[in-house]
Amino acid sequence: MVYVPVQCPHCHNTEVIKAGKQANGAQRYQCHNGQGERRIFLLQDQDRGRVPEIQRQVVALALNGSGIRDTARGLRISPTTVSAVLKKSPHASTRHPRVAAPSLMPLSIMFHGKLFDEPTVLRVAYAYERATEWNRKRPPIGIAPLSGAKLS
Repeated sequence: MVYVPVQCPHCHNTEVIKAGKQANGAQRYQCHNGQGERRIFLLQDQDRGRVPEIQRQVVALALNGSGIRDTARGLRISPTTVSAVLKKSPHASTRHPRVAAPSLMPLSIMFHGKLFDEPTVLRVAYAYERATEWNRKRPPIGIAPLSGAKLS
């Protein structure tokens, strides 16, 4: 038998007892601190979307122009979780105008502006597009035939 010391993540108290199991089988613990608060916690979060580092990455990706589905796939979390994190984030929901323009494919550049200053953001993005070649590039049309295949 192995003894694993358990500390409450909130008050760092070691007076902890087992408090049942989650539906997925994870062990729950209950803190018995002297202040009357009895918090229930898990040793390891099962939900990656609740980890602060993942939440910071969600906001950073959103500010850099990534979509909700792209972010969810890249971080291996639910699109619903991505949406919930962004709704609660003061940085991602500032309602400041922004526009993305192509740059160094597959990357893009995003221009941000002051609140209610959409004309300036659009002028900057338009000037960038006129000064670069990215808006004139087009992908090749058609599919290259497989070796040995005949097209009729």
